[in-house]
Amino acid sequence: MARRGLSSTALTACFAGPLFNMLLSLALGFSAHFAKEGVSRAAVVLTPDLILGCVCLVGYNLVVAAVGLLNKNMLPKRFYLFARSWYALYLAAAAYMGLREWVAA
Repeated sequence: MARRGLSSTALTACFAGPLFNMLLSLALGFSAHFAKEGVSRAAVVLTPDLILGCVCLVGYNLVVAAVGLLNKNMLPKRFYLFARSWYALYLAAAAYMGLREWVAA
Protein backbone atom coordinates (compact mmCIF):
# COMPACT_ATOMS: atom_id res chain seq x y z
CA MET A 1 0.00 0.00 0.00
CA ALA A 2 2.79 2.40 0.89
CA ARG A 3 4.52 1.87 -2.48
CA ARG A 4 1.28 2.78 -4.24
CA GLY A 5 1.23 6.14 -2.46
CA LEU A 6 -1.23 5.10 0.22
CA SER A 7 1.13 5.34 3.17
CA SER A 8 -1.52 6.61 5.57
CA THR A 9 -3.69 3.60 4.76
CA ALA A 10 -0.76 1.26 5.35
CA LEU A 11 0.10 2.91 8.66
CA THR A 12 -3.53 2.82 9.77
CA ALA A 13 -3.67 -0.89 8.95
CA CYS A 14 -0.59 -1.50 11.12
CA PHE A 15 -2.45 -0.16 14.15
CA ALA A 16 -6.08 -0.97 13.32
CA GLY A 17 -5.58 -4.63 12.38
CA PRO A 18 -3.98 -5.79 15.64
CA LEU A 19 -6.30 -3.57 17.69
CA PHE A 20 -9.36 -5.04 15.98
CA ASN A 21 -8.07 -8.58 16.54
CA MET A 22 -7.36 -7.89 20.20
CA LEU A 23 -10.75 -6.31 20.86
CA LEU A 24 -12.62 -9.03 18.98
CA SER A 25 -10.78 -11.83 20.78
CA LEU A 26 -11.43 -10.18 24.15
CA ALA A 27 -15.12 -9.78 23.33
CA LEU A 28 -15.45 -13.40 22.21
CA GLY A 29 -13.46 -14.71 25.17
CA PHE A 30 -15.46 -12.77 27.74
CA SER A 31 -18.73 -13.68 26.01
CA ALA A 32 -17.85 -17.37 26.15
CA HIS A 33 -16.82 -17.05 29.80
CA PHE A 34 -20.02 -15.24 30.73
CA ALA A 35 -22.19 -17.78 28.90
CA LYS A 36 -20.36 -20.75 30.46
CA GLU A 37 -20.39 -19.39 34.01
CA GLY A 38 -23.80 -17.70 33.80
CA VAL A 39 -22.44 -14.37 35.07
CA SER A 40 -22.47 -10.84 33.72
CA ARG A 41 -19.20 -9.57 35.27
CA ALA A 42 -15.67 -10.82 35.78
CA ALA A 43 -12.96 -9.59 38.10
CA VAL A 44 -9.83 -8.45 36.29
CA VAL A 45 -6.59 -8.32 38.27
CA LEU A 46 -3.93 -5.83 37.19
CA THR A 47 -0.70 -7.73 37.79
CA PRO A 48 2.68 -5.97 37.55
CA ASP A 49 3.50 -7.61 34.21
CA LEU A 50 0.18 -6.49 32.75
CA ILE A 51 0.78 -2.95 33.99
CA LEU A 52 4.26 -3.03 32.43
CA GLY A 53 2.78 -4.04 29.07
CA CYS A 54 0.14 -1.31 29.20
CA VAL A 55 2.65 1.37 30.18
CA CYS A 56 5.06 0.33 27.42
CA LEU A 57 2.29 0.24 24.81
CA VAL A 58 0.86 3.63 25.75
CA GLY A 59 4.36 5.12 26.04
CA TYR A 60 5.36 3.83 22.61
CA ASN A 61 2.20 5.20 21.00
CA LEU A 62 2.78 8.60 22.60
CA VAL A 63 6.35 8.66 21.27
CA VAL A 64 5.17 7.68 17.77
CA ALA A 65 2.57 10.46 17.82
CA ALA A 66 5.00 13.05 19.19
CA VAL A 67 7.80 12.19 16.75
CA GLY A 68 5.34 12.16 13.87
CA LEU A 69 3.95 15.56 14.79
CA LEU A 70 7.41 17.05 15.28
CA ASN A 71 8.55 15.77 11.86
CA LYS A 72 5.71 17.07 9.68
CA ASN A 73 3.58 13.92 10.10
CA MET A 74 6.41 11.59 9.13
CA LEU A 75 8.55 9.18 11.08
CA PRO A 76 12.30 9.43 10.48
CA LYS A 77 13.89 6.71 8.39
CA ARG A 78 15.77 5.26 11.36
CA PHE A 79 12.82 5.25 13.74
CA TYR A 80 12.92 1.47 13.60
CA LEU A 81 16.01 1.62 15.82
CA PHE A 82 13.94 3.21 18.58
CA ALA A 83 11.08 0.75 18.02
CA ARG A 84 13.39 -2.27 18.30
CA SER A 85 15.16 -0.83 21.33
CA TRP A 86 11.86 -0.08 23.04
CA TYR A 87 10.66 -3.64 22.40
CA ALA A 88 13.97 -5.09 23.64
CA LEU A 89 13.67 -3.01 26.81
CA TYR A 90 10.10 -4.22 27.35
CA LEU A 91 11.08 -7.83 26.66
CA ALA A 92 14.01 -7.64 29.10
CA ALA A 93 11.85 -6.09 31.83
CA ALA A 94 9.07 -8.66 31.30
CA ALA A 95 11.59 -11.53 31.34
CA TYR A 96 13.17 -10.18 34.52
CA MET A 97 9.77 -9.89 36.20
CA GLY A 98 8.82 -13.40 35.10
CA LEU A 99 12.10 -14.94 36.21
CA ARG A 100 11.97 -13.12 39.54
CA GLU A 101 8.47 -14.48 40.13
CA TRP A 102 9.51 -17.97 39.01
CA VAL A 103 12.55 -18.05 41.35
CA ALA A 104 10.46 -16.80 44.27
CA ALA A 105 7.93 -19.63 43.83
